[in-house]
Amino acid sequence: MSSKPNSLLSISRGQAKVSVEFRPLEDRFRHWIRFENELVKWSLFSLEGDFSSEDDAALDSNEVCGFSLQEIHEESREDADVIFGVGMAHGAHFSVSVASNRQNCLRFDFACRAPTKPDFLGCRYGWRPDAQGIELDPVEIEKVIRPVGETVVEFQPNGSAAGFQLPLGSGSGTPPDEDVKECGLRVRPGSLPPEFPATIQWGFVVSLEAVVSTEAVVSTEA
Repeated sequence: MSSKPNSLLSISRGQAKVSVEFRPLEDRFRHWIRFENELVKWSLFSLEGDFSSEDDAALDSNEVCGFSLQEIHEESREDADVIFGVGMAHGAHFSVSVASNRQNCLRFDFACRAPTKPDFLGCRYGWRPDAQGIELDPVEIEKVIRPVGETVVEFQPNGSAAGFQLPLGSGSGTPPDEDVKECGLRVRPGSLPPEFPATIQWGFVVSLEAVVSTEAVVSTEA
């Protein structure tokens, strides 16, 4: 394995493409997940360690707010390309494995060894529309980002980790005229164990097939 400043995995078919890129930012790595087809390009960007003023108090509590990675390594196997990441924050140890099967998906597997029960544990992503302001329909996100096991994926119209959360599959309930350019996702374990310290796992798959086949775009402009 080798350590690199930037690490990238991508899969494409025709004009459709899904990719993930890890980049160093100050004392940790952030990652970008991108989807594109012949119509538009979208991207999710991780929010490790990004806190608004109302989140400041959480830093002094037992909340494990963000997924923090300080080391990234790459490995090519016979049947897959993999990026591994490890890190530590707020007394918790984090790890991630992102695997490309080189055909139709990227699989993200996260784990955290938490010393105490967190108020929130998982991954937070901001959502960036393409240059034309075109967004992915919340209902269709479920087709592109598929939870693994008991993982829960939540769409957030206002992008706030403490704000309104919309479970996937109820996109019709999205408040009208929300600033969807600020929307985001939370990906978290479905439940936490009753006792700590404990190791918690969650994950999701990004599907190239869904990006190829779906027309999951709506314009945010009138």
